[in-house]
Amino acid sequence: MNYRLHWTLVILLNTSGLLAQPVSVPGQGQALPAKAVFYYTMNWELTTPEKSFFRREATVDLNEMVFDGIYKDYDKENKLIAEGFYAKGEKRGLQNEYFSDRTLKSTIEFLNSDFTIWELKDENKEVRVKGGTGTFTLTYFYISGLVSQPTWKEGILNGEFHFGRRVGTWTYQDRGKGKTDEERYENGRLIKRIHFSDDQSVELDYPKEITISLNSLFTDSFILDRGSFTSLNGVFERTLAYPAHFQRTISYPGGIKKLLVLLAKNADIPEGNVPVVKIKLDATGKVIKYQVQNTEDPGMKDRALKAVKLFENRLLPAIKNGKPHAATIYLPVSGGQEWMDLLHRTPVEELIQVDDHPNASKLANVLGLVVVLLLLGLSVL
Repeated sequence: MNYRLHWTLVILLNTSGLLAQPVSVPGQGQALPAKAVFYYTMNWELTTPEKSFFRREATVDLNEMVFDGIYKDYDKENKLIAEGFYAKGEKRGLQNEYFSDRTLKSTIEFLNSDFTIWELKDENKEVRVKGGTGTFTLTYFYISGLVSQPTWKEGILNGEFHFGRRVGTWTYQDRGKGKTDEERYENGRLIKRIHFSDDQSVELDYPKEITISLNSLFTDSFILDRGSFTSLNGVFERTLAYPAHFQRTISYPGGIKKLLVLLAKNADIPEGNVPVVKIKLDATGKVIKYQVQNTEDPGMKDRALKAVKLFENRLLPAIKNGKPHAATIYLPVSGGQEWMDLLHRTPVEELIQVDDHPNASKLANVLGLVVVLLLLGLSVL
């Protein structure tokens, strides 16, 4: 990997004094996850209690605004239908689902992007997997379309576990029962995967990424019922009470770094260019002002602003002493592999600035210097 972009930015930020005084909000990160109750439609979209079919009792990380801790899902008759645990927005450990008569439907263990089925019954309550051993057929889901406006598609997975390890041939079919992928496992180890597309096939060395829970596809992304809410903050205003000492800058579900990655994927900004979008939010999370800095190119300004607006109804206001308040944030937007590597490797405090930071106005100038050095092919190492 070429580290020039990363180290150029780090050294320039140090030189300008930004990195020496990183963005920090007193009290941020000190609050324990907060308990909350969420209500969902039949399609697991966030809605009001009056329109709900499902209810989730869970704990939420107030900084990253993701599920973090134990959750329990109930149906309209107040029957427990699922329970488990999240770690910073991702399911971890054993997750149980239940039939309407409260008998166990499945026990599935999650670790990173992998899952192990320990217990599974089909819709007729016939045992398919017991003690981590058995063959199964599941509906699976995967994301398609734009990163900012994803749609889900479904398919059929046939696979086998033996004492909690993947074995044999796993096949993936689309809704038309056409085979899209085939994986071969031995004692839990992937031997090979073949992806089928049209009349061609390609061999891959990594498993297919899927979701095996429809409700997780929507709940983890905080998908809204548009008839009930126009913004995600509208949901949190009704469901969360912030501790009196809690403070946080403007946030996004999964964290601001996740937002920067989404912007990079959607903005189509040429590598080596870093426009900065200044966003002012009021106390309700509504954007009241945009300004694009660090570029005079009208087309680049439009692309950066268009990308940010895709996510504006998911931005969450800053919190000061437990109360929402108006604030401004500066978001750098770029593209290319070096920028993506930088986002993944650099603490978010070094990538953004907020309005109460004494050096916030310098960010655009610093990023401009980074671009100049890159275009000149210069290295400070």
